[in-house]
Amino acid sequence: MTEMCRYAGGEGSGDDLEEILHPYEDRSMTVVRYVQQERVAVLTLCNPPVNALSVATRTGLLDGVNRALASDAAAILIVAEGSTFSAGADINEFGQPPVEPSLGDLFRHIEDCPLPVVVAIQGAALGGGFELALAAHYRIAARNARIGLPEVKLGLLPGAGGTQRLPRLSGANAALEVILSGEPIAAEAALQMGMLDDVVDGDLAEAGLIWADQIADGGLGPRPTRKVTTGMSDPVTFMADIAAWHAALEGETADTTGKIIECVEASLLLPFEAGLRRERSVFRELLASDRSRGLRHAFRAERSAGRSAKQVSGKPRYIQSCVVMGGGFLGGSISMALLNSGLKTTLIETDDASLSEAVGSILDVYDRSVSRGDLAASERDARMALLSGSSAYTSAAGADVIIHAGPVAADQAGRDLAGFAKAAGGQPILAVASDLDISVLVETIGRDALVGQMVFHPPLRANPLVEVLVPEGAAPELAASLFALARRMGLKPLLVAPRGSGEGLIAGRLRGAMRQVAEHLLILGAAPEAIDAAVRDWGFRLGPFEAEDRAGLEAGRADQSRSYPDRNPQIIGQPMTSALLDAGRTGRSAGAGWFSYDTEDGRARPDPVVRDILSATRPGTTAAPGDAQIQLWTQAAIANSGAWLVADKVVDHPIDVDMAALSGLGMARARGGPMLSADLAGLAQLQQALAAMNAEHPGAWTPSPLWSELIKNGRSFSDLNE
Repeated sequence: MTEMCRYAGGEGSGDDLEEILHPYEDRSMTVVRYVQQERVAVLTLCNPPVNALSVATRTGLLDGVNRALASDAAAILIVAEGSTFSAGADINEFGQPPVEPSLGDLFRHIEDCPLPVVVAIQGAALGGGFELALAAHYRIAARNARIGLPEVKLGLLPGAGGTQRLPRLSGANAALEVILSGEPIAAEAALQMGMLDDVVDGDLAEAGLIWADQIADGGLGPRPTRKVTTGMSDPVTFMADIAAWHAALEGETADTTGKIIECVEASLLLPFEAGLRRERSVFRELLASDRSRGLRHAFRAERSAGRSAKQVSGKPRYIQSCVVMGGGFLGGSISMALLNSGLKTTLIETDDASLSEAVGSILDVYDRSVSRGDLAASERDARMALLSGSSAYTSAAGADVIIHAGPVAADQAGRDLAGFAKAAGGQPILAVASDLDISVLVETIGRDALVGQMVFHPPLRANPLVEVLVPEGAAPELAASLFALARRMGLKPLLVAPRGSGEGLIAGRLRGAMRQVAEHLLILGAAPEAIDAAVRDWGFRLGPFEAEDRAGLEAGRADQSRSYPDRNPQIIGQPMTSALLDAGRTGRSAGAGWFSYDTEDGRARPDPVVRDILSATRPGTTAAPGDAQIQLWTQAAIANSGAWLVADKVVDHPIDVDMAALSGLGMARARGGPMLSADLAGLAQLQQALAAMNAEHPGAWTPSPLWSELIKNGRSFSDLNE
């Protein structure tokens, strides 16, 4: 056997199958390999890294089962190559015309197989991958394996028998815990809940062969899951668990959740075939929903954005130690993300008092996590042991990466970085964490330096976007290294084209568009709290005014002063912001901005002082816009800003804009991002909204030429992602 399959299941699971399997194989199946070992037909999924159940894989499995039936095999073993058994269905097939065999038909064929079918799981069996295991007659897994049904995270349910087969094995409560959480569980836990038959140490492939051999020798034969009743042995408890889950419904996912619970309930109340039909009907209904379309689009956006035409090529550097210049909120957030990823980090401040305060703030955050039980004290101590502080250039010696997080101009940042780079020795990677003009940085530091930008959007846990900019002609290793560092920090990098100070940044442009339309709505008579509430209800974690309070009004006014094709900063908003600043209301850190903030709970509360300021600065009184107008105009302004980003080639595709909004602005994943939301709302409706907005303030919201072009040709923003 010259071509070898490797496993990552348990200890010793990387052994070659050559020592176990018979040296005869059919090479005509490229994604499913058939090998017969004495009386066991072994079907191997050979499409790593995720072994998606694409049409080719489904066809290969179906052909493999049929071939085994035509042979003298007495049992079938299904295994997989690589570190993952199967991550499930190919998401790119969702919403497309069905191609046979479907997952449901394949799984029923396996379940009805007159030969016993054993599945051996290494790594992870998720979604359709676990449903494949459920359709088999016997299931074993490596001890470090995980199983799960994550479809709910895409606004779906397991649509190939998962809601019908799993409750038969584990009961309603355990099945719903797995299905509704969408999170994988450990093999040992799955075994205890009846979802697996055995957990294996050592060589998983060999264990699978032993299982199949013993089943054949013992004459046990097939054990169709549809005939198992272990999880339904106590119908009263089963239905009580269903009732408890129904009672716990809440929030925007209640409709999806309720349908999933009903399908699990059907596994007890309906015959198996009727339950499958009910499950499939609900799956199609959810698949067609805007919520699922948004969640599936968000899934794709996070995996594809920013890496099409602007490929991140090159080999990333090995990074072990980092320097962060500036210990304020941004610098502290970056330092903690580095420490959390296990990187040695040196925090630089201008004086000992500032340094002590910065280090103390990091320790306070960790201490609170320990007190809540979110972090072990030993882990806190291990992370803090990686942190050192200094105010001297010499502290950068040997650093692999130096990140400037201080609030300074581009030329000063360049001089700071050049000084620390010299002290570091070698050629460290230099990065600025703010939206400065990268051309000025390059000129100040020198063209031979590896200098780029990593623009963060704290708080990083809520906004994991990192916009990565590198100069034209930069060494390929620069972007690759910045991407690798961001991912190690648990963040989501997006490569954007540098176009001067701030003009290449996506999240900032979108945030500015939201802020400008919010200020226009203020002029029309809406209250800040009403605007924020409507925007949150539509699908943002924070409204524009509370978000500006958190960033600080000075920062917001500086951003608004920039001129972009999608907005004119000279037209609206400035008098109101200036009046608040003149009154000392600089934002949340000062306890007052657009809202007042209670020192005990930190919640934003409407303030009569702001109401008086607005009354004094508004040009006149009009009927206050309602929620529908606030939401439509906000949606139109953000989508128009995104359209300009695409037209200006700051990004390659609209999906890049969606990723930035989801990960950098706190937009709800179910919305899919501003560009997909525009498609779902109808481009003509949003173009009309832009026209109405522009009529109020000509030049404030110049529509991107993409609107007319797409509408004229009957196309959508999603079509531009192809």
